[in-house]
Amino acid sequence: MNETQTPPAEATLKTIVGIDSGRAYVPALRLLGRLRFKGNESILVHVESPIGIVYNPVPLAYDYGDEAAAERQARELGKTLLQQAQSDARDAGLEDDSKTIYAIGTSSGRLMDLADEENADLVAIGSRRQNSMESFFLGSVGRALAIAAHQSFLVARGKVDASGPVRAVFATDHSEYADRCFEKLLEMGAQGLGHVTVMTATEPAMGITYSGGVIPDGVASIQEGHMERGARLVARLAERGIQADFRLVPSAAETALRATMDETGSDLLILGARGHGLLERLLIGSLALHAVVAEPYSVLILRLPVEG
Repeated sequence: MNETQTPPAEATLKTIVGIDSGRAYVPALRLLGRLRFKGNESILVHVESPIGIVYNPVPLAYDYGDEAAAERQARELGKTLLQQAQSDARDAGLEDDSKTIYAIGTSSGRLMDLADEENADLVAIGSRRQNSMESFFLGSVGRALAIAAHQSFLVARGKVDASGPVRAVFATDHSEYADRCFEKLLEMGAQGLGHVTVMTATEPAMGITYSGGVIPDGVASIQEGHMERGARLVARLAERGIQADFRLVPSAAETALRATMDETGSDLLILGARGHGLLERLLIGSLALHAVVAEPYSVLILRLPVEG
């Protein structure tokens, strides 16, 4: 069951934004506002759990209560939350009158269903760190999106500044899928990207010098190939007025990403990852899933449409 409010304008990119009662969504709105995706329409969605049976501590005894009244109260509270979220979206520099949807169901399931129904390109949620019980998104929604969402998705967390250009790290293994995700990033037209560090992590052994201080030709060739491909991505970003640099980091991917994010003071990690339940097909092992549920920084996962 959904209740919608229709927006006035067309969009070339649609974003579903999950709105929770704990205001974890605010960093997501701020990050979207700062990224300034070209032609973006933000659709604000609040998902309320179904009003169900309240169990009495006495076994086999139930207290049904007035479910209709409870549903009305939940709906009114949801509408109030969405009105506040519209105001927050305006403050973040998004549309003056974002479309809103009030829905009933499970958070992750309804968000993904609505993203499909609305033909959305992106799902954005806010996530507090673990142990924040009032949060609508305790990592479970982010995990569900990483595994099953058809769309790209943004998980915003931490203290996100309200304004200013976004500094990001784009992680790539230079695979065909990663290259296509990079093209998708360019197509999304994030006008607020100020600086992007393109980063490739290599196995630590590849950074070890061998006898005589000489790296074997095969290893050196791989490194040179990464450097050349990284330079091409940097040039593509520069063509769009985005400052960029490339780093080849001889370290395990998780360690390399964390160090690069810290050293560059970046606001956002960007990487491409397949989903659809096949965790072994995540772009760089399980890195995307780990970044979504375990790391303290905001993450944009780029996902390509499934062909066929």
